[in-house]
Amino acid sequence: MLGKLFKHEFKATGRHFIIIYSVFFLITLFNKLFLEISVPSNRFFSYFQNIFMIFYVIMCAAIFIITSVLVVYRFYKNLMCDEGYLMFTLPVTIEEHIIVKMITSFVWMVLSTITFFISILILVSGHGFEDTFSQIFDLIREVSTYFQSQFTVFVLIYLCILIVGTFYNILQYYFALSIGQLVGKHRILASIGAYFAINFVIQNIIGFLFIFTNALNLESYYLIDESEITENIFEYLNTFGLIALALNIALAVFFFFATKIILTKKLNLD
Repeated sequence: MLGKLFKHEFKATGRHFIIIYSVFFLITLFNKLFLEISVPSNRFFSYFQNIFMIFYVIMCAAIFIITSVLVVYRFYKNLMCDEGYLMFTLPVTIEEHIIVKMITSFVWMVLSTITFFISILILVSGHGFEDTFSQIFDLIREVSTYFQSQFTVFVLIYLCILIVGTFYNILQYYFALSIGQLVGKHRILASIGAYFAINFVIQNIIGFLFIFTNALNLESYYLIDESEITENIFEYLNTFGLIALALNIALAVFFFFATKIILTKKLNLD
């Protein structure tokens, strides 16, 4: 049954994302065409070139916003509106409902990010940016060779933060929605308010951790040798990264189980 639920969820969300990605790539290709064609001193050409570039910049932001909106919309519509009466009659636990929504949302967020970067590569290819990318990769190689294990640990920590942070963001949406549905009226506004309230608390916690991590690395201010300073910077970043990773994991677990408890005991279908 769980496999069927995954299939249904990907099918239901996929038709929206196929349209979004197709439009995004179409605008990218139009912009690429305008960049490749040279029409000197043509006012109309410059006008259309600028229009499509504006569309492209808007779509770059919109692709992430729309992805987040669809993540929120699917969870709310399926589990907290009329569809919830059907969904909760299925032989699937509430934990499995949350997991299916969460993993599906994660996949689409990753695909949206990949789509964005592929679009950027299409747009800048053939205009001298390859040398810039080559220099960046050479710099990364030199840094990784020089610092070896410290740089490897740095990359692994922040890669884990990126992955866990995505799940954490999705679960934060779900937790805010589960709080909002407790309100009889204005549930969307209540969910938005809950989301910003949660963010406010978390930002204060992160601020405290930032101060705490700085306190652990006060000795770096008294270092004179350049290699020691650079090494201490990596130690600081890795320390802060590990604390942030632990916080993200703890919050993700809390959001998951808090959402499960609310939907189990305090579900208020619209």
